Amino acid sequence: IRNLSLSADGSRIAYTVRSLTSDIWSVPLSPASGESAGEAVPLFQDRSRRKTNPVISPDGKKIAFGVWRTGVPGSVWLMDADGKNPVQLTTASATGSQAGWLSNDEVTYVIYHDGKATLSATHLKTGVERSLLPLRPDMEFPRLSPDGKQLVYNSGETGTTNVWKVALDDGQPRQLTSDPELMGWASWSPDGSRLAIEVKRGDDTHIAVMSSDGGTVTQLTFERGQSWPHSWSPDGEKIAFAAFRNGVWNVWWVSVKDGTQKQLTNFDKLNVYVRYPAWSPLGNQIAFEYAEMTANIWMMELK
Repeated sequence: IRNLSLSADGSRIAYTVRSLTSDIWSVPLSPASGESAGEAVPLFQDRSRRKTNPVISPDGKKIAFGVWRTGVPGSVWLMDADGKNPVQLTTASATGSQAGWLSNDEVTYVIYHDGKATLSATHLKTGVERSLLPLRPDMEFPRLSPDGKQLVYNSGETGTTNVWKVALDDGQPRQLTSDPELMGWASWSPDGSRLAIEVKRGDDTHIAVMSSDGGTVTQLTFERGQSWPHSWSPDGEKIAFAAFRNGVWNVWWVSVKDGTQKQLTNFDKLNVYVRYPAWSPLGNQIAFEYAEMTANIWMMELK
């Protein structure tokens, strides 16, 4: 319920009721070209919860994703890459939605307990859970490297959001960017040598790429609007991102080599957004969050 307004005589209240439908969708791709091979379709639909942050297993067979519902702690779920056999993985009292994969058999996620966050993992065959790294309060949106040895994350420790990195074996953080506006939301290339990052310039955001050890940042997109990177093609040549262009959100990719861009979905509703496009290691699909916001005005008589 939003935007309550009391009538002049105090007898009625008008208000807005908003509803968010959020699901995991997938767009099929040609593995050879990376271009769309058909229309995007929903994989997992459920109006009671938000489904977000999908990530595909190294063998391309499973998708881990976060589930949120108002008043209920977050959880991590699994399903087949075609949307079949969804199952809840975590039942902790406060689990984050930022899932990842250490291998085809081990899923990572963030657990919150007594105000502290820990990167943890569960082995799918044995059910054994283990802690990987305690996370400081400033470690936001952590992403695990392909070899499972390092994290990149957002931190505003220096006053603006920038990219930092930490090795799991020593826990010593290192700042990779020092931008006065914003550089963050890094995603690893398949070989771990590069990072795709989001760069803020004025009201717009853009896709850029840099070495995972820091150094020169190369901007790839320059269009007005929002460009939010999230994953790479299996060959490391393209970066998938959610883009807000001409008033609508869609999934795109940009070539690291020459900056060529390709739109992969064709959504045209103004009340729809897409987030977190995850490119399958098989190259045959990109899974992403699709959400639609609806609202109506209600009125209630007061006694």
